[in-house]
Amino acid sequence: MSITTLSAPGSEYGPCLDPCGHIDCQEIRHIAQSKCRTCSLDIGYDREIMMLADGTIVHADCLEGVLEKAGK
Repeated sequence: MSITTLSAPGSEYGPCLDPCGHIDCQEIRHIAQSKCRTCSLDIGYDREIMMLADGTIVHADCLEGVLEKAGK
């Protein structure tokens, strides 16, 4: 697992500020609007995220909290 962030729209590495036809921008927006499996909030932008082995995307701090509670 690796930690990454989605840059905000309009920023240097983020999607276009306005809706566009770029495939990369559409994929980033789709991920950002998906829900964290742990807290059920939007994944969003400028927050560390992790992709699990099954393809699920979660906030890194949410997953760390779950692992700490489990004693791992």
